[in-house]
Amino acid sequence: MTNLPPVCVSAELWAALMGASSPADVVLSDGGLPPDLPVVLPAALQADIIGGVRAPAPIWTFAYEDTDQIVSSPGHRWQVLIRLSPSQPQLLSDLQGSLEVQGFELEKTGTYLLWGVRQDPPQSVEVLLPRGAGFLFLRVSDIQPQAAWAQRPGDAG
Repeated sequence: MTNLPPVCVSAELWAALMGASSPADVVLSDGGLPPDLPVVLPAALQADIIGGVRAPAPIWTFAYEDTDQIVSSPGHRWQVLIRLSPSQPQLLSDLQGSLEVQGFELEKTGTYLLWGVRQDPPQSVEVLLPRGAGFLFLRVSDIQPQAAWAQRPGDAG
């Protein structure tokens, strides 16, 4: 891996990228897990954390013929980057097993390596593995309980 010089990013940019209204709402964890991450990762993955971020869950606006409906997700969204080594292919199955034990119903989709929800607490999880990137992207989001399976990627909603 190439060592690159540090990059400075303004707090306002981080807040905007994460969909937060204030920089104070975003917590960046360089080299560690974001605060209060609501899932437990397998020990082998915890050794290779690149970093993470916690921010308020985004607020969506849906436009209809006569009105706009604002839909606010409760709680937070956590995102974690984890370095993957090609010599550890079992890490993905370890992660899947760990998430299932924690109550997530998982499936593979065309967009995500893994996607799933759990009802208690109501949260969704997305796992992406960008081709050739050498890292795994994990996102956990608080969600509305009644919308759990309606949020499946690729569904027409």
